[in-house]
Amino acid sequence: MIDKTRTTPDNGKPDTLFDAFGGINEGYVASMLEGDSVVDASNGSDGFGTDFEYDGLLMDPDFLDREIVIVDGETGARNDTEEGSKSTVASPVSTEEATVADPVPEVSVHQIVRVERLINAIREDGHQATDIDPLKMLQRTDEHLNPERFGVLPETLAASTYLLAEANDEMRPWLAKSTIGEAITELKSYYCDTIGYEFGHIHSVEERNWLQDQVENQSAMQFMTDAQKRYQLELLTKVEGFEKYLHATFPGKRWYGLEGLDALIPLIDQIILQSAFNVKQIVMGMPHRGRLNTLAHLLEQPYESLLTGFLEGRFAHLAAMEAAGWMTDVKYHLGSRADVDVNQDGSTDIMLRLLPNPSHLEMVDPVVLGAVRATQDEATDENDPHLEAMALLIHGDAAFAGQGVVAESLNLVNLDGYSVGGAIHVIANNQLGFTTQPNEGYSGQYCSDIARGYEIPVVHVNADDLEACSLVAKMAVSYRLKFRKEFVIDLVGYRRHGHNENDEPRFTQPITYGKLEQHPTLREQWASRLVAEEVVSEQEADELVAETFKALNTAMQAVDGSGRGTNRQAPADLGLSPEPMQGMEYPETSIDEQRLIRLNSQITSLPVDFKVHPTVARAFGRRVQAIEDEEPNIDWAHAEALALGSVLQDGIAVRLTGQDCARGTFSQRHAVIWEQNTGRQYSPLEQIEGAKFSIFNSPLSEAGPVGFEHGYSVFSEASLVLWEAQFGDFVNNAQAVIDEMIVSAKEKWGQDSNLVLLLPHGYEGQGPNHSHAHLERFLDLASSGNMRIANPTTAAQYFHLLRTQAASLSEPERSRPLVVMTPKSLLRHPLAASSINELSSGKFRPIRKFALSKSGPDRVKRIVLCSGKVFVDLATHPKINTVDDIGLIVIEELYPFPEELISEVFESFSNYEDVVWLQEEPRNRGAWDFVRTPIASIVKSGIRYIGRPRSPSPASGSNWLHRRQQDRLIRIALKLDHED
Repeated sequence: MIDKTRTTPDNGKPDTLFDAFGGINEGYVASMLEGDSVVDASNGSDGFGTDFEYDGLLMDPDFLDREIVIVDGETGARNDTEEGSKSTVASPVSTEEATVADPVPEVSVHQIVRVERLINAIREDGHQATDIDPLKMLQRTDEHLNPERFGVLPETLAASTYLLAEANDEMRPWLAKSTIGEAITELKSYYCDTIGYEFGHIHSVEERNWLQDQVENQSAMQFMTDAQKRYQLELLTKVEGFEKYLHATFPGKRWYGLEGLDALIPLIDQIILQSAFNVKQIVMGMPHRGRLNTLAHLLEQPYESLLTGFLEGRFAHLAAMEAAGWMTDVKYHLGSRADVDVNQDGSTDIMLRLLPNPSHLEMVDPVVLGAVRATQDEATDENDPHLEAMALLIHGDAAFAGQGVVAESLNLVNLDGYSVGGAIHVIANNQLGFTTQPNEGYSGQYCSDIARGYEIPVVHVNADDLEACSLVAKMAVSYRLKFRKEFVIDLVGYRRHGHNENDEPRFTQPITYGKLEQHPTLREQWASRLVAEEVVSEQEADELVAETFKALNTAMQAVDGSGRGTNRQAPADLGLSPEPMQGMEYPETSIDEQRLIRLNSQITSLPVDFKVHPTVARAFGRRVQAIEDEEPNIDWAHAEALALGSVLQDGIAVRLTGQDCARGTFSQRHAVIWEQNTGRQYSPLEQIEGAKFSIFNSPLSEAGPVGFEHGYSVFSEASLVLWEAQFGDFVNNAQAVIDEMIVSAKEKWGQDSNLVLLLPHGYEGQGPNHSHAHLERFLDLASSGNMRIANPTTAAQYFHLLRTQAASLSEPERSRPLVVMTPKSLLRHPLAASSINELSSGKFRPIRKFALSKSGPDRVKRIVLCSGKVFVDLATHPKINTVDDIGLIVIEELYPFPEELISEVFESFSNYEDVVWLQEEPRNRGAWDFVRTPIASIVKSGIRYIGRPRSPSPASGSNWLHRRQQDRLIRIALKLDHED
């Protein structure tokens, strides 16, 4: 007997008649049914073998939705006898009602299987035959869906649709057609028109069935009313009129217009409208193309404000911003926010946020996701957090296929630490990069192909079919609401002008732009249709154009006449402080000793029935003992746990993510512990009352996760957000995020971030990719108080540094990113350990000083300045006790540079003669180029460099060579060796 459960879908019913065969190999079935062969219904001798009980299978009501009768293949008469040798599938009449006189059409079983294959092919491959290109440049055909290619005979197409497995499905009204051929034609009109659907790659049967229902249940689709059609004409007229007005008024200016993808605004408008009844906020990210139009017509930014951006040289507020240190950004990078009344009656409001972004395409994607996750995590009501905020990402076609950060962002969407309950993606596909053609820009059939790998539905839609765009938008919102998953809309249009308004596209695309000269705009097409349908008159359509230009002229007169207009994102609008951030003041961050003891008990307590790995158990035992000792036995990870635990107790949430951060790259943290028998996880910090502790291992990438945490930190009002690299060397994979977002977002866009980057750094002979966190790059980017850069050398310093960063959350004007060069070999080094007294008193110290002289600071002749681990290498050198005239200044915070504190120390070493800077990094790396100028302004003589020579590689791959170099530079600094 056949196992009837092998291929039965989740709903218990077969999808097709072929599925009803219980998973029999398709090739085998096909071979049995080739040509004129038919099935022997009596004993299976001519087809499926002795185990195939054909009559029983067909008449089993649990397996098929209706009875199918076996009839004689030559006469059409019903075969009731065991002698019958041929069969076909006939009309769905019961055996009691059928007689030999019934006029039953002949359709063999293999023909029905072939029809079902054709139906599935239309669903899965119909997108390849769609009319999605407004310019008809794509070579599209439906030849691959020709019934003849599937072996479907003309007489089969003339047969009744009742023979098909889905005939009784009310969600498939196309099956109401009388013949199979008519039904196939109707089905192709759904899948092969101006919308192309790709969801055959989705494994979930529930999702596929739902998507099919949305496509095939045409009666449930909400087509536009006349009032809605008129509204769309009004919106399109504004969209097109805005672009034309800018061309006429500001020749030579650039703003990366939307023309050719005008439907993007109505499509997003429909997404907003459909979302407003369930979602409180939409956070948007988009490239520069179409941004001004989006600001004007979706975020309701006044025309005066946008026109001001084209006349910026006339306005005093920009000069004031420059004087205050604010650089701002070009008009097509800026963001905005608005509370939009979607019904225009106050009944339904939704907040829209369009985040600013650089010209680094797609870099804003993970930032938007992080911003949405922060909003969801900090939701105060009991509603589904995924309804608090939704991500809406607009992409370019070339960038979606080409930029790696897209893949990194998509990879985040189903991970616990990063999921936002589904984002809606819209690819503004003008079928062209700057000058790059699709066949030069991506290897797949579509620019959206990468989304298929993440089982995301992809829908391609012709940007000249406004009604189709509306239907697709509704489907996207409904899918996200039901499944809390991503959805991609590929809006296929064109670019009416060059890459920017001053570019000549005919240099490289003469054929395309020749066709464009004859192609009407979307507004013109829509207006003509509505006139033909008598929804509006020609005069009314023309009046809408006149009204748009009148509104723009009025706005321009207000701007030009007053000489200032509405300030475009002036500092007050963005909540900026009047001056750039200055040096950091360090608050008291100590904790009462008894509180530390109680906290330590909490973070070292484990469940009674929890079997811990012996090494982890010993580590926790040391933490219990260390807090009781007067000696400095609190190591780096222990101090971190106490700092984060105390921050949680203070009511500040902590989010720590990164590569292998739960355990720690160097097995130092153990913030999450695994039970050895069951694999159950337990985090002591999660048990701390006061605020939420979240820790997530990140995927093995940098740009996407770092961008996500930046967005999270900007939008989080009360969370200390930390990201840790596996090794600091790998942070340069996120360099664009650092350059364009983290270090400059405040100055360009007024965004406050408190993100902490933990970057393991230090030379221990592990080679060029496990030694160096690119300290010099961060120092090169340091300006106007835009961040803090620390290189602490003790556990207590790290403890106070983290608590200082948490304290800055209550003072947004002082909030800034913190970059920490964290140690590797110092994690358990005795000289880097601290005592409980160092945690229960004091605060972070930007510098530490030591006098290696038995006679006091007056005896010091050489001052050695350094930062980081090299200090410990120097202080633990075997010959250190022979040195009697050296003073040490260890710079624990390199930026803001503690110039005044260093000057005071120099004054205490009143008899110094020689000043050197010691570093383990090559001369062209590390802090040397950054510190030498401010130090030179302090010292009475010059400052000299001691360290490795300039090198294109950060470190040697030879451990022997590393140790040799390290020992020599330490000996030179201690005056034990002469300099070359």
